[in-house]
Amino acid sequence: MSNVILSASKLSTLKGCSFTYYANYELGMKSGGNSGSDRGTIVHIIFENLLKPSRRKYFNQIISDKTIKNCPVIVRLVQKISNRIGLGTHDNKDQHNFDLIDEMIVTGLSCDFYCEGGELEAAETEFNYEGEGYNIRGAIDKIARFGSNYKIIDYKSSASKYTGDDLEFNIQSMLYSLWFYKTKGVLPEFQFIFLRFPDDPYINKQYTELEILGFEEYIKYITKYLQNFDMKKAIAGLASDKGYPADGSFGGKVMCGYSKYPGHISPKTGKEYWACYYKHARNIYYIKDGSGNVKYTTDRLEDIKLVGDDTFEVFPFKGCPSWNRSFYEQ
Repeated sequence: MSNVILSASKLSTLKGCSFTYYANYELGMKSGGNSGSDRGTIVHIIFENLLKPSRRKYFNQIISDKTIKNCPVIVRLVQKISNRIGLGTHDNKDQHNFDLIDEMIVTGLSCDFYCEGGELEAAETEFNYEGEGYNIRGAIDKIARFGSNYKIIDYKSSASKYTGDDLEFNIQSMLYSLWFYKTKGVLPEFQFIFLRFPDDPYINKQYTELEILGFEEYIKYITKYLQNFDMKKAIAGLASDKGYPADGSFGGKVMCGYSKYPGHISPKTGKEYWACYYKHARNIYYIKDGSGNVKYTTDRLEDIKLVGDDTFEVFPFKGCPSWNRSFYEQ
């Protein structure tokens, strides 16, 4: 059996940029979270808590008021988690994090949160499935049953909805549908709920048996391809070589960012241009436990917290070969 375990995030990363996949999963360089992902984490925790029957009263109040601000218990929980994960008051776009979290919670709760008319079978479900020639895993927000039909529900906290190829060939919905079909023998409806779009939050996907079995063959092929993933494969599908997507989606050269060097400031906004974490050369610090296992990585010395027998090693990362060719030619 292959030692490659595939997830939706791994497959999406590979599809977007082969070098990002290489740096993230082969070199073990984790880019860490951002305000958007931190907000999503908080919202998911709130949803998980509100699913408990004893907390229905909080749901009712939030729905009635269309805000969490009049519900002190939920406000305190949001603030507690925010402090724990280090989420500041505003993000890098000067958006107020609490207000965005409030809006996303209200949107999610307004989207048939308790699956009325059906039965919520599972929430926050993790799966790991071993098929013939592949191994897949994932985490599902909700699984609901409506008679003989099933629905998988996934909440999204991103600032944009799927478009173009990300919509037509949606890896996450296909991967989760494959798992469900293989373990339950049923093809589910898949529903994304985009929490930043209260007026139009839904994207629904449902696949035929032929489509899912075709995707399974793709998974088998990718599993073989990812064996011994070296630098040659890492530069075979660079985002920078794919141009700018015609459909306006977040792909191709857009994924690289406009920053030309570390600290590159936009004269228009006075703020640093965003760049892919792997674009520029920098020192990466690998923090290891007493057995030599990597606990985490960072590019900031101030983030290193050594505990017990922990040590750290410095890796002079050369950056993406597409933008730092001179480093790789030395």
